[in-house]
Amino acid sequence: MHASYPLHSTVHCVVTGHGAHWVSVRTASGRSGTIECDLLHERSGPCRPGVWPRIGDHLTCTVLGYTRNGLIRFGAPTPD
Repeated sequence: MHASYPLHSTVHCVVTGHGAHWVSVRTASGRSGTIECDLLHERSGPCRPGVWPRIGDHLTCTVLGYTRNGLIRFGAPTPD
C-alpha cells in the first residue's frame, strides 16, 4: 500500500516526465503525482521545455490534494 500524505505537507519527489501542462513526479514511497505548469512558472498555458525541471531532478513539493484516480497534486516545488 502506498503512503498518503496530509494536505500542505512537504514531500521529496523525483521528476519522471513532462506533459503539455504538467510535470510528472514520483515520491520515495512510489506515489505518482503531477505539478501544474502554472504552479511551476506562475503563469498559465503550456510548459516551456527550457525551464522545466529535468527528468531525474529532485524537488521538494507541497501536497495540494489528490485526483480522482489517486495521483497527488503537488505545487510550488523548490529544487533540492
